[in-house]
Amino acid sequence: MSRLLVIGVGLIGGSFAGGARDAGLFAEVIGADADADNLARAQQLGLINQSLADWQAAIPNVDAVLVAVPPGVVVNVLSQVFQAGLPDHALVFDATSTKSSVVSGLQRELAGLPANFVPVHPMAGSELQGPAAARPDLYQNSQVFLTPTTDTAPDAVAKVRSWWEQLGASCHEIDAAQHDAMAALSSHLPHLLASAYMAFLGTAARREGVTDDTKPHTSSTALTPFAGPGLRDFSRIAAAEPTLWRDIFAANRHLLLDELDELLVHLGRIRAELAAEQDDALVRMLTDGRDLRRQLARHLPNWRADSD
Repeated sequence: MSRLLVIGVGLIGGSFAGGARDAGLFAEVIGADADADNLARAQQLGLINQSLADWQAAIPNVDAVLVAVPPGVVVNVLSQVFQAGLPDHALVFDATSTKSSVVSGLQRELAGLPANFVPVHPMAGSELQGPAAARPDLYQNSQVFLTPTTDTAPDAVAKVRSWWEQLGASCHEIDAAQHDAMAALSSHLPHLLASAYMAFLGTAARREGVTDDTKPHTSSTALTPFAGPGLRDFSRIAAAEPTLWRDIFAANRHLLLDELDELLVHLGRIRAELAAEQDDALVRMLTDGRDLRRQLARHLPNWRADSD
């Protein structure tokens, strides 16, 4: 009997667990989570077959382990997995959004990287959290990155890749450093901007006298009539869990700072063009932005090509 242990049954881990169970990838899917309510909810929703409070006791009898815990604790949990009597044939993979910090951290903890560890990052999810947000079809048409090291066994990579592909994902193998650079640009920076803008919006509304600092929630009440679909779409990811994204930003801090510096230069140039009434330059910028958005929508089935 093949057994998968999923440590962390929130949105990412719970979705993989539910998808794996529906697809029959394993005979049994076992869930573990530091939050007892999450664990109970995952079982109630049918994402897992069995729940465990003490996942370490299950390690000697599993065939695969997915570690889908917050970035701040992932290295510690992975280290415990490998030190808890894991069978030689069992494969271990994570779902953390930065890879270099995981690889280097685990290497320090274990004085080397196990051949059966496959670093993974699924580019999927939402602003919602917990098993209630999990969907067995979450990875359909999603992009999943595998960042094996020179120590990773090729057959381990192939097997883990096949599991994600059977859930409908397109898989890519890439160097961890290159992955983190692109994640900083395409994932972490947009989240930083959306959150920073929403924080700024509340401050700006108070500055303009639209809201009253002495009355809670007046910002959202006063802004509601002006909150159109553009603000909705742009700000959606700002609704995500702050501590999770704090850890992501910290893990990829230097690359995120590099991209932020480049963006500030770009914004400075746009500001100068706007101030100088260089409207043709603004049209070129808007056109470039529109064209890239449309191109991405054509290549990615789970993007709405609503600008076409």
